This record gives sequence, structure tokens and C-alpha cells, in this order.
Amino acid sequence: MILSDLQAAGIAIADETILSKPGSYRLLDQQLEGRLLNPKAAWVTELQGTADKPNVIVCVDTHFPFSLPQVYLPAGSQYAAHPHVNKRGKLCLLQGSPGIAHRDPRSVIEWALKRAAVTLQSTDEAATREEFIDEFSAYWNEIVDGKKSAITLFTPGPRSRKLFYWENNELLILADCRKKLKQWLTNSGWQRDNFRFREAVFLWLPEPLTANEFPSQGIELKNLLNQYPSDLKLLSDAVPRNEPGQLPVVVGFNTNNGIALATVILDEPLINLGPSKSKLLVEEGFSKRSHLPPKMLSSRYLSNAKLKRIKTNRFDMEWQDYRTGNNESQTLRNKQVCIVGCGALGSHLAYALARAGVGHFVLIDFDKLSSDNTRRHLLGMEYLAQYKVQAVKTFIQKQLPDVCITTHPDSWEDLFKQDPSPFIGSDVIVCTTGDWACEEALNLVKTTSSSMPPTIFSCIETFGMSGQALAVIGGGGCLSCGTNPNGRSIYETTVWQADTEANRQAGACGDQFLPFGFTEVGPVSDLVARLTIDVLSGRVKNSELRGWIGDKDRIEEAGGQISGALTALLRGEIRGNSSFAVEFKKNVACNLCRD
Repeated sequence: MILSDLQAAGIAIADETILSKPGSYRLLDQQLEGRLLNPKAAWVTELQGTADKPNVIVCVDTHFPFSLPQVYLPAGSQYAAHPHVNKRGKLCLLQGSPGIAHRDPRSVIEWALKRAAVTLQSTDEAATREEFIDEFSAYWNEIVDGKKSAITLFTPGPRSRKLFYWENNELLILADCRKKLKQWLTNSGWQRDNFRFREAVFLWLPEPLTANEFPSQGIELKNLLNQYPSDLKLLSDAVPRNEPGQLPVVVGFNTNNGIALATVILDEPLINLGPSKSKLLVEEGFSKRSHLPPKMLSSRYLSNAKLKRIKTNRFDMEWQDYRTGNNESQTLRNKQVCIVGCGALGSHLAYALARAGVGHFVLIDFDKLSSDNTRRHLLGMEYLAQYKVQAVKTFIQKQLPDVCITTHPDSWEDLFKQDPSPFIGSDVIVCTTGDWACEEALNLVKTTSSSMPPTIFSCIETFGMSGQALAVIGGGGCLSCGTNPNGRSIYETTVWQADTEANRQAGACGDQFLPFGFTEVGPVSDLVARLTIDVLSGRVKNSELRGWIGDKDRIEEAGGQISGALTALLRGEIRGNSSFAVEFKKNVACNLCRD
């Protein structure tokens, strides 16, 4: 009721605010159709703050004042071709807008009218054109033909080149090479024995265009490229020669807001022979298509056929990096991470690193996913009884098809004996098994082999209330420098009362497990992922210990406390719900690190 009352009062205040302005009136309910998807009220008012005070239509929906008003131009307005106005006359009001006090309906209406006035302020012709160029994609999407859209996997830049594409009824997917295109489609889950790939073209224009300046016919595109002979030749050579077909063309250029892309499909031109009758213009006067001279074929193809404009969605890594704001992604995409153990921690870590931009993985784990582990694992019942490494690969590549993953359903020891290259060829190894024998053996290999990359040992501690990650790198300490002969960390984050049931027994003999839930995996996975990225990017150059400590009250309620050894190492009191990082030096008592 409170929300409904606020919304009813909001519309009443909006009505009072707008009708107090000269010449304003409220539209009847039957006049609202065609404006908002869920219109509640609309008014016509003079827009103050502009030279000629044009009429505008202010609309609100049923969620007002917690939704913003929309402002439209009436049909036939002189401002219809102005920047930030779509083909339905709707004004874009969010250009650099500040925070809005939604609980004050009057201020929301006044904000909308002020923004509308700013949007329609007169600018010179050059400035107007530049605005259309800078927001090219928005205006291009207003004039596309149909619902088909393109997905571009290639990195655009100042070089025209041949592309390859695959399509279905909804999508046109383009890449630099057949191999990448097939990998992306296969990883995305498209089940095909044979993909048919055809040629397309990417054209880079030194000078930008507005959406309305873009060629609408093949001959116009050809005329545009006359000033770029090499690009015209590239386009002409890509015309289908052996059989009738279409030619997709992606055009790119620079704007102040980055690279803009537009995709068009050049259909085979036809000669109209009457109702429901036509024939190919290209083959006019020739018995076979193959008999046409190449220049004549291209000239006829690039004639008066309409260019079909389709929406373009960038999926290249450069664009993904830009969207995330992650300056490290360009470095990470060429890095390889070897993860030993794809259980709860290892699976979440692999996914987090892939999302962060790491481009290559080696996953090692001999185990299969069991039903009792699905509550805290990255994967669910869909992948039951599958090898974890293969299931994690499938899951990640369905979300991020451009990530390269190699899997080994083996123990890391057996794999290393057979072929050490997956380890040596990686930029960092991360062990997430939490198994001391496994970790000790890997640490021994790391410290005695100069060819092994930096290695990170990570674990979730008792009840998942804390966790650690140790990067063994450079001239710093190794795993054994911080563990006792039984494999327990000298610097465990927490210590527990003797009767605390840290490990629990399952029904099978010797089947013990560490109890923790899904939400406990996140902080430790984030900790390990951040350390891995810092090692890959060169921020961490010597061994470093990092840890996460959960809520101190929860730890104490469960029978634990922050360890004194860790407090001494960090030289101060440790707070809960916090993380730490400390240089990890060699232990003079360590057998592996003695000089």
C-alpha cells in the first residue's frame, strides 16, 4: 500500500507541476497508446530553455516516481532529426545526468524537462554530425532490417581483411579464420559434424560515417571505396564466384567513443521478370556463372542490390576488456594457468580467472563429480558422474567460448611422469587439492626444478571460515618453510579446540570431508584468483602468503580463534572479515631451502 500510495501521489504532483506551466494540458487515456509500454499519464507542455519553446509530450508509467519520465517530440517536429532523438521521437535524457531524488516527484519532472531542453539545444552542423558519429551504434540500431544480428569475434582495427562467417536464421557470426570460428561455435554448444563457412569482408574506413550517410546499395558502397583501391579490390575479390550467394560486409571506423562497427549483407542482385518471377542479374547473357569475366561478375554484383543492415554485437577480447575496465586482460589472455584439483575451490577459481581474462588453462583432476558435492561445486547435477576437468571445461566454454582449455583426468604425479610440458609450459601452477601429500610432492618438484613456473598452494580451512594462498616464486620461501612435518601450516589462520570436529566422516570407510558451504568458497576463491593474477602480471615477484579471515564471532562460536602464530607473523591484532598479505621468507630450518 505504501508504494501504491506514493505512486498515486507522485502522478498527482506531476499533474500539478506540468499543468502549472503555460499552455500545458493532459492527454486523454486513449491518446496514450503507442508511447510507453505501460503508460499511466501523459501531458503536452512547452519546453522552456530552448529558443522556440517547442511542444513536447511528457509520459510517466505506473512505477513513477521511481521510474524516469520519458519525453517525446510530437509528429512532424523540426527537431526529429536532432541527435539523441530516436525514430519514434523519444529523447535520450541520460547524457551525463546526476543523481535524481526519486521520492520528490516534482524534482523528477523538472529534471526531465531540463534534460530535454539541454538535449534540444541548437548546435552547429559540424558538432551535430560529430554527435551522430560518436553514437553511431545507437542510430544504426534504429535503421536495421529485421531481427538478425551479427556477432564479431575478430579484433577490429585499421586493416581491411578477409573474414569467414557462419549463420543461422537469427545470427551471423564472423571471425578472422575458420579455426577460431569452429572453436567458438563448438564451445558454445552448437552440435554440427560439418560447419559450412563462407567468406566475408571487413573494411576499415579512415573517415567515419553517420548511420544515415551509410551506403544503402551495392553501387554506393562501391563508389565509396573508389578512393580506397585496395579495399575495393578486396571487396570485389570476395564476391561469390562459383555459386549464387550473399556477401556480408563489416565496416569499421574510429569515433570519439571508440571503434564503431556496422554490418551489412549484400544479397545477390536480381532482375525482375514480372509477378513472382526473377533471375540473377550476374548471370544475364551467360549460360554459366563461371563464364563471366571476374571484373564483370564483381561489377554486376556490386550494382543496385539493397544492402541489408543488421545489428552488430562485438564479442572480441579487446571489447570485452574495455567493458570490464580491466587493464590486465590484454596480458592475461595470452597466459596459461595450470590448476591441479577441480573440486569446489579449483572449479570456482578456474571460472573466476576465465572471467578475469585468462585465455588458456590446463585442468588436472582424476575425480568425477558426485552428487554430495554439487551444493558447493561450480557444477550441478547436469554434470553428475562426469570427470570434473571435462565438465568444468564444458561449463566455462559455454559461457566464454574463446577460452582455450586442455584437460587431464589423471593424477598430477602420473601426468608429470609421462609429460611434464603442461606444467612447464604454464605461466603459473595453482594447487587447490588441500591434500598434504599432493602438495608436498608438488612443492618438492617446484623447489628442485628451475624449469617449473611460480606455484601457488591454496586451501580452505576449518568450516570454510578462513583460507590461505601461498605463492612460491623467486628467492622466497617454499611450502615446507611454513609447515610442520605433519603437513599443518605453521601460520594457520585459525586454531580450534581439541574436541572440534573439523573433518567429518561419511558412510564409507576412510571417507572424510571438510564441511563448508557454497558461500564460504567465494572469499577464498577470490583471494587465490587475485594472487594468481598478480603473479601473472608481475606484481608479485617473491614468495607471498595471503589469507582471508571470516567473521570472528562465528569462528569463536564454533570453537576457534585467530592463531597466535599468524598474529605474530603479521605483527599486530587481526580483524575478522578481512584479508592480509605478507612476504614469505625462507625458513632456515627448511630442508629444501637451506643454502
